[in-house]
Amino acid sequence: MSKGKQGRSGTAATVDPTAAFKGRKHPAPNLPLLSIVSNVQQSRGEGVLPGVEKAGHGILTRTDKEKPCLWELLLSQDEEQRELGLQLVEEHDAELLSFADEIMHVGQLHAIGVTLVEGTVDHLENAKLNIVFGMRRGLARAIAWAKNPEKAQQAVDANILIGYNDRDLSLMSLIENRRRRNESPMDEARYLGRMVKQGLKLKEIAEITGEEYQTVRNRVQLLKLPEPEQLRVHTGKVAWTVALKKHQEAEAAKAGNGTPAAAPTGSNADGRMRFPTLNWARKVYTATEKPEEVKEDALWRILQTDGARQLLAHFIQQPFVTFAEQKKKNAEAKKAEEAKKAEDAKQAAEAAAKAAEDAEKEAQEIVGAAAK
Repeated sequence: MSKGKQGRSGTAATVDPTAAFKGRKHPAPNLPLLSIVSNVQQSRGEGVLPGVEKAGHGILTRTDKEKPCLWELLLSQDEEQRELGLQLVEEHDAELLSFADEIMHVGQLHAIGVTLVEGTVDHLENAKLNIVFGMRRGLARAIAWAKNPEKAQQAVDANILIGYNDRDLSLMSLIENRRRRNESPMDEARYLGRMVKQGLKLKEIAEITGEEYQTVRNRVQLLKLPEPEQLRVHTGKVAWTVALKKHQEAEAAKAGNGTPAAAPTGSNADGRMRFPTLNWARKVYTATEKPEEVKEDALWRILQTDGARQLLAHFIQQPFVTFAEQKKKNAEAKKAEEAKKAEDAKQAAEAAAKAAEDAEKEAQEIVGAAAK
């Protein structure tokens, strides 16, 4: 995925991750940062800055009673506390500091998504909120304030998500987090596992994420690995394909058949899921006839669905249009191109006729001058 500017941190996308789901959004510009008290991903061990948590500091809540969490440090009125928070960020993800500077200069391009833990939308001054997506944006706003409390606001632009079910919220989080860098196979497995827990079937997950069914199945199977082996996969000490094959062989041996397991499929050479390239996604998104980049008819049918097109649009950072709208758009573009070609041909013919006329005149003048 792109690391470009705010896109790296999840604000560059022009497609709203809530667009495909039923519910409503209550805009909350300048939401006080201190009203944010939790992040579901963080509580699952899947959030940002894992190194800070390993150092004993939680992100939004304390993991060690003796150590303040990063949120407390960054939003403290005490300058020394804020400096400690900034040092932790610099040590574990210096890119967040640059992102905070960028937000200070160009502003926050897209709102984060939050849900109410306590309170109502009519009395947000007493509300407590949970971040569904956009944790890096929230942290960047907190860092910007910690660096310059006189100029920055201790606030973040947010949308309060109302009426969305847990499954939809999980999918929104997944869509946003597909844009994160350095996502390990175990991170992916946990995200997909969460979708399974929300009642989605593997085939549905494959359609939503654009992955092959076997790839999704293999990823989810990684959750069966013993925790020490999961950690080895997460840290890159062993390829996920190797770890899963060994586990399957061990399970087969326990069952008494000893049949070696087939090597998992659907990965790149480095053992990560195969994500589409930007060029591939752009060609597929704008095509209305099956392009050569898509080999299977079944996949082409899936790529025409609104769900798949939402994900493609989010990935290539283009406004979402349905397949029918894209057909109309392409037809209009083709018509305009043909009209332009006809006009160009007409102008070229007129120019050629004019050139021939000028050449004829010039020839006559030359002949006339020679006769004199």
